[in-house]
Amino acid sequence: LADAGAYVASDNPRRVLGLLLAACGVGCWAEDNTRIGSLMSGVMVTFFACMLLSNAGVMPTAAAHPVYDMVWTHLVPMAVCQMMLCLDKTQILSSLKQSGLMLSSFAVASVGSFVGSLTAYTFVRIAHAQQLASVFCASYIGGSLNFIATADSIGFRDPQALAAGFSVDMLMMSLYFAALFFLASRVPPASDSTSDPPAAGGPPAAEG
Repeated sequence: LADAGAYVASDNPRRVLGLLLAACGVGCWAEDNTRIGSLMSGVMVTFFACMLLSNAGVMPTAAAHPVYDMVWTHLVPMAVCQMMLCLDKTQILSSLKQSGLMLSSFAVASVGSFVGSLTAYTFVRIAHAQQLASVFCASYIGGSLNFIATADSIGFRDPQALAAGFSVDMLMMSLYFAALFFLASRVPPASDSTSDPPAAGGPPAAEG
């Protein structure tokens, strides 16, 4: 029993990898089978599961753990490539033609994210402020994958700062999306206007 307890508390790579895979499985299951999971997404459930495990001492908190390095260096780029290979070129072109207003809104929001990040960098002076402003801006425009890709492209590799920045990004995004989902649930559904209005004299008389 003492050996089993020491193994659970250790940083054994196979154990850590198994816990990461288990957390991913919980996230996928929660997204498909629970209401809160479908609202938060499997990614957020996985993130909070890993956060709870690390704070409970079950998973290592050191950002430079070899399993974490493997996920960051190899698995995430492979996942990005797989996601891009699954895209349908015809469907993308068709969506671009039909979503001019959405693209315009996205462009305005992207400019707002850039201005907000620049403003925060100007007034909030912390360690790695320039790098953090860059990855946060990229994340707010294109998601967490952009956070990772931008950090790699600008050479931002401080493990403690990256772990803190990514945790803050995920936490604030979860709160932001929860607020958006709540506001969307308060909007009444659009009325069905596809049916033709009845004639001025009332409903037509039955034949026969």
